[in-house]
Amino acid sequence: RYELVELIDLAQRLNPETRVAWESAIQAAIGIGLVQSEYYPVVTLAAIGGYQTEAFPAPPNVAPSGYFRANLETFVPTLTLQWLLLDFGRRSAAMDAAKQNLLAANLGFNRKHQEIIFRVQHAFLALTSVRAKIAVAESSVNSARAVRESAEAQLRNGLATLPEVSLARQQEAQAAFDVEDVRATERDAEVALAESVGILPTTPLQITEFSALPPPAALEDSVDKVIDQALARRPDLIAKVAALRGKDAAVRSARAAYYPTLSLSSNFNTVAGWVEVTGGIAPTGWFSATEPSYGVGLSFEWNLFEG
Repeated sequence: RYELVELIDLAQRLNPETRVAWESAIQAAIGIGLVQSEYYPVVTLAAIGGYQTEAFPAPPNVAPSGYFRANLETFVPTLTLQWLLLDFGRRSAAMDAAKQNLLAANLGFNRKHQEIIFRVQHAFLALTSVRAKIAVAESSVNSARAVRESAEAQLRNGLATLPEVSLARQQEAQAAFDVEDVRATERDAEVALAESVGILPTTPLQITEFSALPPPAALEDSVDKVIDQALARRPDLIAKVAALRGKDAAVRSARAAYYPTLSLSSNFNTVAGWVEVTGGIAPTGWFSATEPSYGVGLSFEWNLFEG
């Protein structure tokens, strides 16, 4: 038999909503890592290779055929480095927004646990309340049955009238109907409890009756103090503040997009291949020069007009 605390623990471990909230928090944490990666340089290795033939017009006195043809068999590997040095706060604003999103996701995870705890408590108390009503209804049936049997005995002894017996029988039938009506709601309450825990509604679940639990501690705090504590402990309200700060960071990032950027660019490559030129007096034959090429510089970019 599960007590209320055990049911809450079971719901926090089995309810898929807690898993979804946890995955959302992980995604928000990954978002911070993506923004952090923008502070590092980007190193790219690219290569292109293949065969190409090109024809170039030339005067007949230079090329009797009227053109030169260059045949190329090339393979060009290139190593490129790109590093954004200055962006006037774009990345820092994106980092602030990512941190606030993570805070909101973490608070949402906590709030989801609170919602599940509340739903389990509500369903647990609703089920125990229905079962208490069943006990009361069954007690009413027993009382109505005793009244009906007494009235019938008095009728046989000539001490009661037939209308009095009919009324006692009607009250017993009404009490029996009330029992069946309350029992019909018991199954609904059991399904609601299983749904709040996150298990199949067909799973048999035995719980400890609420009357067997220790009484709760008395509420000695004032209403204003309880309200203040609720405002301080409500993750959903704090998450709204984090969401507002994230929007402010997004505005700063959009404003920084109007400013220029300064980047460091460098590359290193070589042309590993052969070239042959024909069309002249005599073909040149295949030749190559596998020598390194490299460069470094600063890239300044500023969108002055974009419609």
